[in-house]
Amino acid sequence: MEEPFIAIASVQSWEGLEFHQDVVTTIYIGKPRNFDSRFNHVEHALTNPYDFFTIGERAKTLEKYKQWLWKQMQDPKSPEYQAMRRIVILAEEGPIVLVCTCYPQECCASIVKSAVEWWIKEEAGDDV
Repeated sequence: MEEPFIAIASVQSWEGLEFHQDVVTTIYIGKPRNFDSRFNHVEHALTNPYDFFTIGERAKTLEKYKQWLWKQMQDPKSPEYQAMRRIVILAEEGPIVLVCTCYPQECCASIVKSAVEWWIKEEAGDDV
């Protein structure tokens, strides 16, 4: 199976996205207050529930998010599992762009991207 094309872009400037004519599916996963109608899909279920300012450190916050997302992905009935499943299907169909407000800083989009890539490899039976 061919590796999926998954890019990450900033909602503010689309920085980091190499515009490619095949990129047609954009998925916004940032905070609801920053939503922009130009995106094809919105997955607020994947928004990081932890605040960088409350926890005080980006790395700690992202680690908490990663653990939280993994826990949610264990329950096929959870909104987070369903959102991840939709993204996996879209990634299998063609190139996607995950859009978040934090990028190009390390953010939840990079964790979602890694999780989607892992899920696709697991489904294909590849060694992870």
